[in-house]
Formats: sequence, C-alpha cells, structure tokens
Amino acid sequence: MHVDLEMLEKKYAEMDQEDFSKVEFADLTEEGKGIYEKELKRRNPADWQTVMARQIENLEVERRARPESFLSSEGRLDRQGYLLRFVLINVAAGIVGFLLGLALAFGANSTSNSVNTNGFDVQQMVLLIFVIGSLAGSWLIIVQAVKRLHDLGRPGTHAWFLFVPLYNIYFSLMLFLKKGVEGPNVYGG
Repeated sequence: MHVDLEMLEKKYAEMDQEDFSKVEFADLTEEGKGIYEKELKRRNPADWQTVMARQIENLEVERRARPESFLSSEGRLDRQGYLLRFVLINVAAGIVGFLLGLALAFGANSTSNSVNTNGFDVQQMVLLIFVIGSLAGSWLIIVQAVKRLHDLGRPGTHAWFLFVPLYNIYFSLMLFLKKGVEGPNVYGG
C-alpha cells in the first residue's frame, strides 16, 4: 500500500492534539512512523523522546502478545519458549508414533500378510506416514532452533550445526541454556 508521505505530513500538521494522540502507531509503515516522529518533535519538543519510547514499547508488547507461528523462522525465541516448543513437538511426535505403532500392530494382525482385499499394505502406509511425520517434526525443530539462534544474535544458517556429530551435543546445550541477547538485535526486539 502506497501512502503519499507529503499528504500524511500535512494531515498530521492539521490535526488537533486530541486527534493526533489517537493515531495508531502500530498501524503505520516505517515511513509513516518517521513522519509521526517528526510531527511529535514539532508538537512536543521537550518530551517527544519519552512519548516515542512509550509508543515503541507498546508496539513491542503488542508484538510479543501475538502468538508466533510454529512455521515461521522470523523473530526470536527465548530459552523457555524454545524448551516449551521442543517438548511440545516431541510429545506430539511420540503420540503420533504410538498411534502408528498401534495401527501397524492391529493392521498386521487383521490380515494374514498385512495386505487387505483392496491391495492396501498397512506396513507401507504406516512407514510412509512415519517418514513424512519425522521430516515434518525435524523441520519444526529446525525452525524453532533458527528463532533461538536469532535470540542469541546468530544467523539461522547455524542451525545446520545440529547435524554435525558430537558438536551437535554442545550446540543443543547452548540452545537450551545460553541466555539470549538483551534488548533488540538485528533479528527483532
């Protein structure tokens, strides 16, 4: 969405203080936030920095309140969030594995050679679901590791270290135990 910045600047200048205070900072584009800041400086030369800091803090609180997607590698994830998601993903994988084991056990016992009259091979289907589920679970863990790396101030490409034998033990412990970077970094607030 393109916004005419000069028009926005003029609109802010024409607003009375009450209307200007109702502007939703969170809904502004980066350019719009710059114009908002400029107008705020003009209106409140003494305390514009305090007001701006409060707006940014409110924006950060709102951002943290939104549930982040398990599927996105954007943003950061602290130690507690990483541990919680790691456990949740592994518990879900354990339940699916248990159910697949039951399906395999009961499916194999229901027919003499695990193939029913329609040519459906229960063992092959369970194996296929297991492989797809394992790949999906691994991908989810890697996405969470990327977010955790962002919290540590490292690029997400370092997640590949999880696949290096022996080093992956140290690397996993670091993801679980090392405190993240205080305050904002290049990966978020």
